[in-house]
Amino acid sequence: MVKTQDVVTARDTKSHRITEALHGARQIKFSAIEKKWKEIISAVGVKELGAIWSVFMFDILSLLIWISVPILLGAATLSAYAILNDTVTAAVAFTALSVFPSLQFAGSIIPIMIIELIEARVSVERIQEHLELPEKAETILPGDSTMLENVSVTWPSYEEKKDAYALRNINRSLPNHKLR
Repeated sequence: MVKTQDVVTARDTKSHRITEALHGARQIKFSAIEKKWKEIISAVGVKELGAIWSVFMFDILSLLIWISVPILLGAATLSAYAILNDTVTAAVAFTALSVFPSLQFAGSIIPIMIIELIEARVSVERIQEHLELPEKAETILPGDSTMLENVSVTWPSYEEKKDAYALRNINRSLPNHKLR
């Protein structure tokens, strides 16, 4: 059975790959691996299009069934009545035809409710999966000071001497929370 979740997963994968490429654009350009990244993103896009195609085909089939079932139900009901009673009177036929639209409306609500329940379940599962992810551990450990070793700091200058405003080879220990 075709799942809407497959489309969502494919879109998430594509978004992650594109975000990764955008964040690493300089490195990708510097390393001259644009072609490789284009292939990666294209492959993910093709997978997403395949999932979308499957869902659309399933939707078309569902719509075809949804449209044809009331007609087939009416025909089958009147045929069964005719076979069991050897005849169908006009009163029976017109009464049945006036009742079928009511049954059609009631019958069409059931599949819509099932689809909405499935979509709600998928959403709840995705939210639950996100909430159950482990908390990220703090990776920054505070130290006693900030250490500068062989640091050079320059300021832009419009003079002929380009590095007129520069501090070179700075070696300094700066205590935390003392430079306010």
